[in-house]
Amino acid sequence: MTSYLYKSTIMGYLKKYIRGLEYDQVSASLMSGEITLHAFELEIDAIREWVDTILPYTTEITRAYCSMAVVKIPWTQLRYKPVCITIPSLELDCTVHDMYDDVEWNCKVALAQREALLEQHINSAVSNIDDEAKRSLRRNTELGWWDFIMAGLQLRIESVSINLFTRSPSRITGMDDDAEPTKNPTRAFKIFLQGVFMAPCIQQGPFLEPSSSEEWSGLSYVDSPQEAFQFNRERNFLRTMRLYTINSLSVICAITGESLIEHTGGIRIKHRAESIAVERGTHGKRWSKLPFTCGGGLSIWLDELKVKGARSTVGKLYNIFNDLTQPTYIPIDNLPKNARHLHYSWVDGNAFKSMASEMKKQQQQQERSKRAMNDRVDDENEAFGAPFKDDIAGNLPKVPEYESVVRPYRHDYKHPSNPNEV
Repeated sequence: MTSYLYKSTIMGYLKKYIRGLEYDQVSASLMSGEITLHAFELEIDAIREWVDTILPYTTEITRAYCSMAVVKIPWTQLRYKPVCITIPSLELDCTVHDMYDDVEWNCKVALAQREALLEQHINSAVSNIDDEAKRSLRRNTELGWWDFIMAGLQLRIESVSINLFTRSPSRITGMDDDAEPTKNPTRAFKIFLQGVFMAPCIQQGPFLEPSSSEEWSGLSYVDSPQEAFQFNRERNFLRTMRLYTINSLSVICAITGESLIEHTGGIRIKHRAESIAVERGTHGKRWSKLPFTCGGGLSIWLDELKVKGARSTVGKLYNIFNDLTQPTYIPIDNLPKNARHLHYSWVDGNAFKSMASEMKKQQQQQERSKRAMNDRVDDENEAFGAPFKDDIAGNLPKVPEYESVVRPYRHDYKHPSNPNEV
């Protein structure tokens, strides 16, 4: 009877996230804390609220299928032992939207991301609220069971198959780049990953900056969720890090079957998240933190990546990867006025202004060259001197004050000095 109630309770929760879940698809043991799910497909609408704030807004997951998933939960020691998830095979279908042509989709999803992340920021910064809301906010700032479970989570996937769909002809092999977009998304490329493992890690020694060449040294996995948190007393922030390892990567053109990438040297991905926090008490590891990320980073290391194939096919692959990794470069003129700030999504405001200033300088130098060719160069040099900087700063769209909070992640592809120490 207890086993039946336990299994029914689990199914009642999972039905929201798994499409058409049946009773015989679930095997659960209360005593051992092991739950097994057989051959299931995720409900995309239900998980979208999770992935929309993580994935680039050019990416749309349309299907996710798992052959099996085994979850081991140490019910009596959640603070000291990790929750482990093992998946033999995972298949994903993703539609990649063109960052230049499909502006309507990009604006819709990017604005939804901004609203969700901004809401977290506002809720954490509100001061004039009633007592009940203050108590609720205080509960949210204290590290609870869920924080420890997520910080210590370990995930192992033996094989991942990702189908990349697109409607853009410049991303589909065999189509002219100037052709009209296809009516339905076409599968362009297939990505295969083998031996994916994710676990929390810590970095021994001082807190290194993201750009440091030594950031890959001193990393070590931790098995205790409580040890996954690192507190910096000087800067008052709490850091968690996850290390992803991938044994092999291969990319195949779905239309021609041509193998474009075969990488077996291993890939390491380190994800870092930092939250403002205050240490509570002197006994044990207890902190209060604001419920939003104040900083973070994503670092990728691989020893060598070889791409082979026809020039046109490799160009199509480059275009679709560009949509995945640089979704902020939508031409700002193509965005509606209420979405112009999307251009700053993954770019710091000051850095973007500096970049815009350099671009403006180049434009002015080109104008000067043209005037010099027409023998019209005189005192106009002063007009292209110091005053232009202030004009640019005034004409640029105002960067939201919450920019560093709502989109903190940066891509850092610097190679480590000694990757063997990891």
